[in-house]
Amino acid sequence: MAGVLAEAFTEGRCALAGIKQSLRCVRKPCGGAAKAAFEGTVDEFVAANPGAEAQCYNRVKQCGHCRKVCAYTLATCNGCGADLASVAESRTPNVFMGFAHGIARAGFPLRASTRLETEDVLVFDDPLVLAGCHVCAIPTDVHVPTAAGLFADPARGAALMRRLEAAAWAAVEAQFLADDAWMAGVYGTPRPSDETLRRAVVAGLNAPPSQYQLHLQYLLPPLLPRQLQLYRAGNHFTKDRFLPLDWVLAALDALAAKGVAFDEDLDGAELIARVQAEGLEGVDYEASWRRCYDGVAASQTALGRYAPELFAYAVRDEDMRVLDLASGAAATGVDANELANADKGALGGYDRDGAVYYSFPRAAPLPLLSEL
Repeated sequence: MAGVLAEAFTEGRCALAGIKQSLRCVRKPCGGAAKAAFEGTVDEFVAANPGAEAQCYNRVKQCGHCRKVCAYTLATCNGCGADLASVAESRTPNVFMGFAHGIARAGFPLRASTRLETEDVLVFDDPLVLAGCHVCAIPTDVHVPTAAGLFADPARGAALMRRLEAAAWAAVEAQFLADDAWMAGVYGTPRPSDETLRRAVVAGLNAPPSQYQLHLQYLLPPLLPRQLQLYRAGNHFTKDRFLPLDWVLAALDALAAKGVAFDEDLDGAELIARVQAEGLEGVDYEASWRRCYDGVAASQTALGRYAPELFAYAVRDEDMRVLDLASGAAATGVDANELANADKGALGGYDRDGAVYYSFPRAAPLPLLSEL
């Protein structure tokens, strides 16, 4: 690596790009169905189940550059960094409810890269891939459209979040930590202990979400190189939108003990303010978010960075200029976004070809937490 690039990496002004080999955690068989329970689209499913309409669509903005479905409150795409200020709100099919109901497609097949499934939880690789180990855990027996829905019944909400966290960690253990080749490629030797890795997990909810079914974001650093750049630019784990799991549980437990519940449609900032207004001892969003956010960078440094020799290029944070990693010279004709997409496929866990339908499809509509 050229000296000027080495300095840039040390100072956090560059990211690796253009991996020369695949470093994916290959998905191990863990159930799933080859055929959908409902052979049709989300629109057709709603036509056959009118009571499910409110549960089967999202309120979002869709990035015109990378087509990522983003929360309607975001000003910048958290997939590619494109400006969303002028993008109008729209309605899109709720992919995660499609998974739960076993719907065949929504313009694309509604199959999941499943890492674990039970009769009430589905854990799968997040197709948007922030890290090599990045899964989502959703409940399939109840519809909780946003994080605020947990607070309609704090005791049940806390129990649900603990169920999702336990399932997510079980999937990580069985699928990722048990893969010696992947562990060595990402973390080197000696490998970190499972306890160290569990403490490093980034876990939480986005409020509002991009998919209106509760999904626990659960990932192990290091972030993929391009996602590290977006994190440094403030586009991931955004304050007042990202709710760390420890804050969510602390708030729900304290409210349950106090006998307080509220069933209100609140975004992240509104929910945080509503909880803060209760004056709950030991429930501090600012401290929890700061600990989580800073912990990502600390884990990126302490646990593992991808080996530079595995990559051909570097991309500068300031202008997305692509440089040859060996010489430091400009790499003419090489596009940073194309490199990022290729690296996502080579480093991320998402298994598009081996994706499956959910084995325990649920009838519609699902009950709400407050209806259980």
